[in-house]
Amino acid sequence: MARKSKTNGPPTIEPEQFLEHLRACVEADRQLEKARDLRKAARKRAKAAGVALADMDEALVLSRMESATIAQRFRNLSRYSEWMGKPLGTQAELFGATDDQKPSEKATAQHAEWAAEEAGYDEGHSGAARDANPYPPGTLFAARWDAGWARGQADIVEGLRTGTPKKGRKGKGGHPEDRPAA
Repeated sequence: MARKSKTNGPPTIEPEQFLEHLRACVEADRQLEKARDLRKAARKRAKAAGVALADMDEALVLSRMESATIAQRFRNLSRYSEWMGKPLGTQAELFGATDDQKPSEKATAQHAEWAAEEAGYDEGHSGAARDANPYPPGTLFAARWDAGWARGQADIVEGLRTGTPKKGRKGKGGHPEDRPAA
């Protein structure tokens, strides 16, 4: 079967406009490639440090879900595993978790601050009102949430300015750098 052409006839754009759009697309591709390189390097460092990338990715997916959805997902996983004769267990000790494998208080605090800012970003990017901040006014977490909210709003404005609205963070598919070398 012959391939359908993606062109619909002669261009309806002036050459100057075309060249402007071409330059913008090339620059966007350049920035995208830089971001991909940064992400790939970050994942490579994480893997070298002992992070199981697929598990980290799953943790990120879970972090964006409602608590009730996460609980149901684990109940289903446990049930299905039991049915398959591969029970998961119910205590952390069964998986080899020990107190020395818990993050330090400092690391936990830093992560909680980061998570507050990320939640603010998600709310700001989704168009939520600034007063949706769930943290008590004047607290560090309220400030971090608000900073994230402002970043999310800035991304919306930037998308409107450039004509390329930014999409949410959720993506599909695996990460090529996670796959074993052929």
